[in-house]
Amino acid sequence: ELSRLAAGADMVFFCNPASPSGTLYPTEEILAAHRACMKGGGTLVVDESFMGFCTPPEAQESSVLALAPETCGLSVISTMTKLFALAGVRGPGYVVASPKLISDLENMGVPWRVNSIASAACRAALLDGSYIERTRESVSAWRERLRRDLEATGFFRVYPSAANFLLLGIAGASLDAGGLADALGRKGILIRNCGNFHGLDSHFIRVAVLSPDANRRLVEAIREIMEKERDQQREKERK
Repeated sequence: ELSRLAAGADMVFFCNPASPSGTLYPTEEILAAHRACMKGGGTLVVDESFMGFCTPPEAQESSVLALAPETCGLSVISTMTKLFALAGVRGPGYVVASPKLISDLENMGVPWRVNSIASAACRAALLDGSYIERTRESVSAWRERLRRDLEATGFFRVYPSAANFLLLGIAGASLDAGGLADALGRKGILIRNCGNFHGLDSHFIRVAVLSPDANRRLVEAIREIMEKERDQQREKERK
């Protein structure tokens, strides 16, 4: 499907692992889309911002980072704000592409693209190998526990994810994504209403995988809201 959509396009952006699903696509599927782009002279840009949450074997089977410098029409972009929680410093990220494209980007880029604080944070983060390993292991364990707890509520279909978030399909409840997001917001918990994603509807949300305590509060709040909505709906039906 991606190859079909990519054919004839000047430029295609694709996130791997994908957002909001968290699906991790293998290299062969990415390269098939690249070949479709190349037939029409287009470029495939793969956003691997969430690849850092994948295990090394998973990344080896799915990342095209090593291929980008030597492959025409293929670029990889990423940000360090996800894995290293550096969103507040703004800017640390990179693009990997052919030498010619990199040269063209350098010539067009402004000199203040990344400030000195973000640059220093980026270098320090990359040197902290133990942090990277701990984060991968922790997020994987927390994600699995959160998945089980959300499924146990009986209100969601939880989709498999390789990233630090989960896509949920609301089932067995009259409350839609907007209503749930509003109710959680009043409790100080923010989620992503995914109703505006192509292919999804008003019954899909995305939740972040945070610490065990934060995940527990999320599940408890969701259960309270959904059970209250269910009881109110049943009361209306009885009347």
